[in-house]
Amino acid sequence: MPMPSVEIAWGGGKWNGGHKKAVRPFVESALDMAREGIDAFGISVMLPKRAILWRASELYGDFGGANNATDFELYVSPKDLKRRKIAKRTSELTVIAFHELVHCVRNQHFDVCDLIELSAAEGLANTTENKFAGMLLPKEEQVISGLDMVGEHAVNAARLVNELFEDAEREVTAEPQQAKKLFDKWFDGEPGILTQGATIGVLAVQKLLAEGQTIPSVMTMPAEDILATIL
Repeated sequence: MPMPSVEIAWGGGKWNGGHKKAVRPFVESALDMAREGIDAFGISVMLPKRAILWRASELYGDFGGANNATDFELYVSPKDLKRRKIAKRTSELTVIAFHELVHCVRNQHFDVCDLIELSAAEGLANTTENKFAGMLLPKEEQVISGLDMVGEHAVNAARLVNELFEDAEREVTAEPQQAKKLFDKWFDGEPGILTQGATIGVLAVQKLLAEGQTIPSVMTMPAEDILATIL
């Protein structure tokens, strides 16, 4: 069954009527293409989805986030429409929306937020995004998140997974400040560069795909099983 339409809601950032009117058509187009991508990969969407649009400043650019199984955030700026960059912005926003939709679908199956699940979820989202972007964007505009970008980590993958599992055990009883340090160790990094936690997830997901698994099948696998494939 095709994925239903994504509802649009307006978040903060001082939206006005003119900005909403200008932005809405290219956001709707991006969401429609992202939905088509979800369908193309055979990913089953069980719950309705809502995109919450925030008006971003030049400091932020376009990015997004997803924290549950239904809602995800997109940060967009109307300024690019004035510069006639709508085609490029639409393509980029499509890839971002697709990435966040993958996270939402993963959250349908596993509503947890520990280090192991975050690694597996980022592996799924980045691997699938990379494949989707390859179909949508010119090669020079693609952000590669595959094995060719993380080769140095592949050599030490098993050690890193074991270390991540150990930190996940510490996370269970850690005080908030220590838990944040553990999170930052694995998932804090520069924009556009995969963190260690995401890299492990990418390696694990791509290994499973190489062994014959599919994106929909990996989507429903427990995070521990996904990461254990590279031990």
